[in-house]
Amino acid sequence: MINRITQITILLGATALFTVGCSTNAVEKGFGDAVRSNVQAQVYDPETLRNPSPDPVEGTDGQRMEGVMESLRGRQGNAESVANPIVINVGN
Repeated sequence: MINRITQITILLGATALFTVGCSTNAVEKGFGDAVRSNVQAQVYDPETLRNPSPDPVEGTDGQRMEGVMESLRGRQGNAESVANPIVINVGN
């Protein structure tokens, strides 16, 4: 039979485990703040987020914007190069 001290120890241990599972930490508290801050910093006029205009953007060069989009998308990788074996030399 389990003595009284062992029962109390088990009860306190289980209570501590359940309590730790319910707590929040600093990472969870501020999770996503950096992303929201960066998105907000990229907006020229915050009022447009509350009342967006349905009108298209005017006053830019189409070829220039196409170049900007291509540079943002980047180059496509070469799928054949992925199949090449990786060689790691250690020592001589």
